Amino acid sequence: MSNYIAQGSIICKHCGELIDTMPTEKVTVYYSECKQEKCENRESQEA
Repeated sequence: MSNYIAQGSIICKHCGELIDTMPTEKVTVYYSECKQEKCENRESQEA
């Protein structure tokens, strides 16, 4: 079993807030959407 360190970051693509971290083999950044009201409203305005 490999020992992974939380080098993966999940960042909100709207506000840049760190949503979570996850164990990965190398430094990795994933972009998603957080559930903050300001970001949810922004997404509906863009559609």
